[in-house]
Amino acid sequence: NCLHRPVYRVPCANALWHIDGHHKHIKWGFIIHERVDDYSRLITYLNLSNNNLAITVLTHFLKAVDEYSHPSR
Repeated sequence: NCLHRPVYRVPCANALWHIDGHHKHIKWGFIIHERVDDYSRLITYLNLSNNNLAITVLTHFLKAVDEYSHPSR
């Protein structure tokens, strides 16, 4: 049994961002949030936080939007 991942085809940079949170070190109080541009693989945001609050994620997303503009999807 193989895991089949969806194939994303985007026309240009900044068309689609992937956002993910890594909670592997949560017992030590560390959570990593990242955003990657699907076309260029540019890391538009990478943050180490001590919480998983929506406002924390939103604040850093908006900072990335200020720097890179918003993704079209």
